[in-house]
Amino acid sequence: FPGQQLRIPGLPRAAPPRLPALQQPRLGLAMSVAISADLPALGAVWYYVWDYCRPPGCVPMARDLQWPPPGRHPPCPRLLLAGNEPNAVEPFGAPLTPGQAASRTRALEAACPQTTLIVGGVSADDWSGAGGWGSGVNWLRAFLAEYRAQAGQPFAQILAVHCYTQNDAGYCIGKLAEMRRQYTGPMWLTEFGVISGDPAQFAALLDYACRKFQRVAAYTNRQPHTGQGWELPPGVELVAADGRLNPAG
Repeated sequence: FPGQQLRIPGLPRAAPPRLPALQQPRLGLAMSVAISADLPALGAVWYYVWDYCRPPGCVPMARDLQWPPPGRHPPCPRLLLAGNEPNAVEPFGAPLTPGQAASRTRALEAACPQTTLIVGGVSADDWSGAGGWGSGVNWLRAFLAEYRAQAGQPFAQILAVHCYTQNDAGYCIGKLAEMRRQYTGPMWLTEFGVISGDPAQFAALLDYACRKFQRVAAYTNRQPHTGQGWELPPGVELVAADGRLNPAG
């Protein structure tokens, strides 16, 4: 009958089936240029592109914490990255105060109740000197307090954070540890990189990230260098323009 298991004497017990890679989606990429071949080349199984997306493995983003995207009316996704460096300034992030972010998060939860939100994507750096809100750890602390005040209950979805270092992995490890302590729930590291491209420092940061965060997305596989203002120096790239992996990749 359906579900019955038969044991045949003398035959070795079959090994349990391995889950498909997309059911183990820890490693990802923040892809400025979406090139599908870079995913297996870097051992990544998910990615995002700072916009709405449909391909398998792509997690859509509502950069300003609003859904649906302007001029589009797609259904609510299963996962949604909500926000991008709200403590920074344009064009690097989409500025929002913690109170505004809490209000828009609650609106998203009401509009898409079956969607798991990954909220914030806050930068570890303090952007107040450049006109931004301030540091990532203070933004997270304020957001969690604002959300509790507005909703009457604690935030219970996923938080996301970003960190870059010029060359010392210890800088990001310290900043990320401080942000991780603000929330006992799940947290994703949705952008990180070592700008110098030093493979040992990148490996140290990646090792820490994989131990402390549910998902991690390295920036970047490749990026345009068009002078738009948000691009990072070429050293951060994991894949060269010809498709070969750089040392950190």
